[in-house]
Amino acid sequence: ASAEERRSFALPRRQELYAQEPDAYMSVERLALLPRGDAKIGSPLPIIVVSHAWRSAEHPDPEGDNLLALVDAFGVQRARSRFPEGGFAVFYDWCSLPQRDANGTRTAAEREAFVHALSKMQVWYAHAQTLVYMLTKTPPAWGDVVPYAERGWPTFEQHITMFNKRQSMKCWANVVDVNDPSARPPPPLTAEAFDQLLASKVFTNDADPSVVSVLYKDTLATAFGLAMNLRYVGMHWSDEEFAQLA
Repeated sequence: ASAEERRSFALPRRQELYAQEPDAYMSVERLALLPRGDAKIGSPLPIIVVSHAWRSAEHPDPEGDNLLALVDAFGVQRARSRFPEGGFAVFYDWCSLPQRDANGTRTAAEREAFVHALSKMQVWYAHAQTLVYMLTKTPPAWGDVVPYAERGWPTFEQHITMFNKRQSMKCWANVVDVNDPSARPPPPLTAEAFDQLLASKVFTNDADPSVVSVLYKDTLATAFGLAMNLRYVGMHWSDEEFAQLA
């Protein structure tokens, strides 16, 4: 495809998408009418949550590389009966949260909405009833862009995704590594170990590491604070990883 054709796959930011296609947004009422997943994995909602790296601050996926990979992954899982058969909602930060304009600013209302959403970001990934798709490899065309694994927010999203997910090969896939389907999720880290890991990651906003650290601690406390049992099956963790979990 030509460069112009590739650019046509670039999704608009939230503000433009809402103005151009208001029906693209899934209301709570519409979502409630959609079929839910199997009770074996907690009757998940048909909500796809995307974890990904941004190509640049101006646009996360200006030529649709990740978008096309994501669509292909949906098709693969649907062919295996591991994806919602009908309608579904998608949380994708660029299209779901108020983004900066060409001058790098948000209105006061947009800023307020963005900050509030950021304070609840863990819910999308850690919730037992969401389906998380992770784009863990940057497309070759992106060159020397900082990889997914070296970024702070994606590291946070990846680690909290497994906290509350119940899985079965006969139900909707609720944790999918789009670029490496055989990848196994890491065991949960203590707050201290996660902070050490986070110190080695890249953030574009200097304030974000402290925000992510607090969110991780809150998520960890919520997921495990009152847990009486922990059940992990088929994780293939090493002895060291199980010791880390303990």
